[in-house]
Amino acid sequence: MSSTAGQVIRCKAAVAWEAGKPLVMEEVEVAPPQKMEVRLKILFTSLCHTDVYFWEAKGQTPLFPRIFGHEAGGIVESIGEGVTDLQPGDHVLPVFTGECKECRHWAAASIWRITGNRKLVLSDGKTRFSKNGQPIYHFLGTSTFSEYTVVHVGCVAKINPDAPLEKVCVLSCGISTGLGATLNVARPTKGSTVAIFGLGAVGLAAAEGARISGASRIIGVDLNPNRFKDAKKFGVTEFVNPKDHDKPIQEVIAEMTDGGVDRSVECTGNVNAMISAFECVHDGWGVAVLVGVPNKDDAFKTHPVNLLNERTLKGTFFGNYKPRSDIPSVVEKYMNKELELDKFITHQIGFSEINKAFDLMLQAVRVSAPIPHPSPHFALISATIVSRRCTPQFTQNQSPAYRSSVASGTALRKTKAGCPSPPFARSPFRERPISFSAPFLSAGCHSRPISSATHFVPPAAAPGATHFVQPAGARLNADP
Repeated sequence: MSSTAGQVIRCKAAVAWEAGKPLVMEEVEVAPPQKMEVRLKILFTSLCHTDVYFWEAKGQTPLFPRIFGHEAGGIVESIGEGVTDLQPGDHVLPVFTGECKECRHWAAASIWRITGNRKLVLSDGKTRFSKNGQPIYHFLGTSTFSEYTVVHVGCVAKINPDAPLEKVCVLSCGISTGLGATLNVARPTKGSTVAIFGLGAVGLAAAEGARISGASRIIGVDLNPNRFKDAKKFGVTEFVNPKDHDKPIQEVIAEMTDGGVDRSVECTGNVNAMISAFECVHDGWGVAVLVGVPNKDDAFKTHPVNLLNERTLKGTFFGNYKPRSDIPSVVEKYMNKELELDKFITHQIGFSEINKAFDLMLQAVRVSAPIPHPSPHFALISATIVSRRCTPQFTQNQSPAYRSSVASGTALRKTKAGCPSPPFARSPFRERPISFSAPFLSAGCHSRPISSATHFVPPAAAPGATHFVQPAGARLNADP
């Protein structure tokens, strides 16, 4: 048993005292884990765009002080009552969503859904962080911008102790989301054609999934041409920039692929990109998977004939991975050299420089950073900022964006969480009415997709807004 088990631990944490203000390195108290909880020593953590979104607290009720962070790798320090499948010393990845192994979603092989009555938060509804008696609130049930944190056991994945935490910590959110969207939901077969909408970290992870699947053509769609070079490392074979065409991008892709791609994965959160992703798949067998989270007022519009012609539309949350059951196997893919994570990492930044990481995120730089124990630092990676501890590490990747809210007082409550793409991180598209007389069939045996009432084209001039965005990890302007 840990020498600190059952005791309050004092450690460093990056505390957000006010919305949009620089985080402050503070010594905080971390209470022992309660029933069905574990206390983790965080060795590496990532900075995701979702962290930045809630830190800015624009258009939402701010709740501070707070400790952000939800992508990380660490070691179990102590366990609470009722925890049987984890022990001190286990290497783990905390995850923003959980797996209860009890509800009907789990029994149906479905990821556990986050709802208003979510139980996999803190068992008594109270915060485990404080400073001089003042409560400090949690974030997404994880709060990994602290040397120690308390998490519900249902949100902790036990992994191979030989796996390098500074690398696999990026699997806590965005990369798994994109990878799973392709491998678990789109499920392309060897030799198939795949279109990826949005080449931020989540989109690159989706492309990586297509590469692993043996796709013969992987078409990347993005408004930022600077992303095309990097995307080649993830298997992308061709690039399409909507700004280079005067017709709907779904028509461009259909012409490139003799009627449409076999699979498409949308990782932007822009509803028009979602429509294009659906309408660019081939009739009869094409499958489109939506990953990004749109604005609440957005409406997905397409002609019903596109469905009648046997195109399939699916959505996914966290890539349809169950955190406790499935993430360990994703880590093994990396250990077996089936999955390449190193190419997601580009720079390093120290934990003490966490505000620099936030600045980089706000500047639309994809950040991810592994930090070594003695002298923490951040690394900029295309998907996440990771940092190693005694002081946390941060990884900034484009990841799914999540929704969370906390009740007043010390009570914590989670509301429905959305992954990639916060409302403000949207691609600069404008809608343009188009007309069509009636459904039509092209010459040959397949039907052409019928354009919806609108399609997107890039604005004539949109300074500073040049690409799809996904919130999480290097997701900012690099992704959610």
